[in-house]
Amino acid sequence: MRVVLDPAAAAELREAAVFYEDCREGLGQEFLTSVEAASARTFDMKSPSATMSANKTADS
Repeated sequence: MRVVLDPAAAAELREAAVFYEDCREGLGQEFLTSVEAASARTFDMKSPSATMSANKTADS
């Protein structure tokens, strides 16, 4: 799934990545990778099958 960010949010994300990259080489990319992974998990949890499996109990 492709996520399209609001232009202001995308700019803020880029600025944060540059900030982290200035702190330590490679940290900006690690930050972007983490944001992408968190977004993927969020959207995966919104699918009906993920919701159903997340709501299962030990009794089911």
